[in-house]
Amino acid sequence: MGLDTWSPVAPSRTVGVSDYYFGPDVGETEIAELVAFSQQVGAEDNALVASVQAGHTSGVVPQGRLLLSSERLIAHFQRHVYDALAG
Repeated sequence: MGLDTWSPVAPSRTVGVSDYYFGPDVGETEIAELVAFSQQVGAEDNALVASVQAGHTSGVVPQGRLLLSSERLIAHFQRHVYDALAG
């Protein structure tokens, strides 16, 4: 099992930590493959996030927008937060 945690440390900086937990019956080859895949996906995500962050930092886009067709759960959560704060 892989567990990733992300902590914002500044408006434009986040620190991430990955931990892996494997049962005693998981072989070294399987572990190496999973960790390599996780690192590949992480590198791709980092590049994407850095690109989006650069766009936001440029000031061309005044605020982020959700892709409503694929980010429904985020929109749902944000609506709950808004409703709770709006009272």
